[in-house]
Amino acid sequence: MIDINTYNYEEYIVDYFDGNLSSSEEEALMSFLNRNPQLKEEFNSFNGEKLSAENISFNNKEVLKKDSILVNNKESNFNELCIASIEGDLSELQLIDFERMINSDIAKKKELDLFVLTKVLPDNSIVFKNKDKLKTKAKKRFTITYTILSAAASVLLLVGIYFLTPNLQMNYIIVILLKPFLIIEILLMMKKMKLLKL
Repeated sequence: MIDINTYNYEEYIVDYFDGNLSSSEEEALMSFLNRNPQLKEEFNSFNGEKLSAENISFNNKEVLKKDSILVNNKESNFNELCIASIEGDLSELQLIDFERMINSDIAKKKELDLFVLTKVLPDNSIVFKNKDKLKTKAKKRFTITYTILSAAASVLLLVGIYFLTPNLQMNYIIVILLKPFLIIEILLMMKKMKLLKL
């Protein structure tokens, strides 16, 4: 059964005008359009107009193609041929033709040899043994600075509490309570700075 709905009716209309629908599909399309008058108006607006393909051709297609470097005057593009042969850009037939040209002229052979010398290949026998020394290690300045600043802040907090509170007995209790934390903080700072080994 053919299910024509508002989501796929356009495909059926296009196929109808292209003549690609079977008779049962045409009947189903006409039945669908009779149930939907607004879509039937859209269908009738086409009037069966078809676009025909124009026969357009470009006569000078060969002008658009780039000539092979071997087709033109080989004398004027000899440098380009040498580079292409060194880099492996020539096809097998082009390479055979180029080698014939080189073998027939000693001056061109010498010039090709000079081009070959311009290609630098690495010497893999040379190995630098101390590669790790070339790498610099990041210093932990931030953690040392952070540790020193946190210890200094702890000391300032204790000193501030001690001097700013009027009750001396309370100051003594605070110092006694916070003293272990201060000692631990100082020991950790010394350990991080490698002044103390635990």
